[in-house]
Amino acid sequence: MTSRRLLAAVILQFLAIVIALFSLLDPLEGGFALVVFAGVMWAIWALSRVRIPRLQWVSLVVAVACAVTILLVFAVGVGGPQGVSAQNPLSEGIRAFVWVYRAAAFAMVAGAAQYLGALVAAYRE
Repeated sequence: MTSRRLLAAVILQFLAIVIALFSLLDPLEGGFALVVFAGVMWAIWALSRVRIPRLQWVSLVVAVACAVTILLVFAVGVGGPQGVSAQNPLSEGIRAFVWVYRAAAFAMVAGAAQYLGALVAAYRE
């Protein structure tokens, strides 16, 4: 692997970490950041061919699943006329999904940092 490609991958990985930090905002706004993050990660892998850690892929899949679930609940308006509010029994489930999303997004940032370390190690070789 050429050092220029690995250097480009390291620079893109810094960008990916910043994008992953935006996913911590909220499942609705951070969901778009997740899609961009996945695209950037694919580009980094295509450049470097360095194996992406499982922590990053598993947390990305969980975060996307939670974000899509929360988005669908709000889009469909499940829960009747009161929507998702404190009186609605679904509000506790939504709150649980938001916490799972936050944990997965945090793990995704940790996985991105771990992948940055792997890219730097490959660049130094």
